[in-house]
Amino acid sequence: MVDPAFCDELLRLAARGVVRAGLSGPYGHISVRLDERHFRVTRSTALSAIDDRHDGITVDTVSQLPPGVAGEVRLHQRIYAARPETAAIIRFISPKLLSLSAMGLVPVPRHGFGAYFWPRPAFSANLQLVRDDAAADAAFAAMGESCALIMRGNGAVVAGSDVKVALALAVNLEDAARVELDVLHAGRADAPGMTFEEATKRATWEGDVAERLWMHWTS
Repeated sequence: MVDPAFCDELLRLAARGVVRAGLSGPYGHISVRLDERHFRVTRSTALSAIDDRHDGITVDTVSQLPPGVAGEVRLHQRIYAARPETAAIIRFISPKLLSLSAMGLVPVPRHGFGAYFWPRPAFSANLQLVRDDAAADAAFAAMGESCALIMRGNGAVVAGSDVKVALALAVNLEDAARVELDVLHAGRADAPGMTFEEATKRATWEGDVAERLWMHWTS
């Protein structure tokens, strides 16, 4: 098992990064995996308020949620239970993504940062928060094998191989939404996105891509 104290420090840094990057206001939550069955998640409080006085809470993937965590953490449970490769999850509500999803749209991979979500991020048309088991099951089903799920008018969830990758995915997804809105504003929704070959070659984690982004937003 990963040391919970180490996980709490990662949660605090990730919360700082999410807030600094403008990805979330008072809402959102972040988790990191402890072991095969458990993860550590931020308390149900504003991410901007999280400091060394706010330890994370340990959650079991197959048990009821403990007091003090957001109901939407049920979706974290589903993802960790089904995806052993996932080590961190970020739930956020960013402005450009919110506007785009309110129209029932998701960003088309059109630039480097969008390449990580080829062919497109997953989408759920349900406007309601994921606060019961049925909603969590439906959201996870909508996510499929994607690393990102956009929820109509309700932000997104990203799942990464570590917390640095998860933060990079969150930042990149918001930037992809920004580009998509610019394309729509220009009247060029018909402009082609990236091909599979282009996206596969561009969506690399080599060269400390996630580490540099992590350093930029959390230092």
